[in-house]
Amino acid sequence: MNKWAYLFVYDDKVGTRDEIKAFLDSRPEILNWAYCMPHSFFLVSNRTASGIRELISSFNKNGGRFIIVDVKTDRDGWLPRSYWDWLSNPKGVNEK
Repeated sequence: MNKWAYLFVYDDKVGTRDEIKAFLDSRPEILNWAYCMPHSFFLVSNRTASGIRELISSFNKNGGRFIIVDVKTDRDGWLPRSYWDWLSNPKGVNEK
């Protein structure tokens, strides 16, 4: 099964971090997630960005804005090394 890492960035209307964490934990399509910045999550899924958008849209009842971006292609920034490693080799929660 192929897995992809995505960056999910959202505004306040989508929900609070805790609400979004609970939603992500309830979805088997989201294999893993992490965060280190406000209003964003890194997601691991075997779904496409469009498939994840459909999931988030079912949760996003207030019409909040969000974007889901595949992070496998060109990426750069200032993150802890562990996040770069995680993005380079996305794993599900139960994978080592």
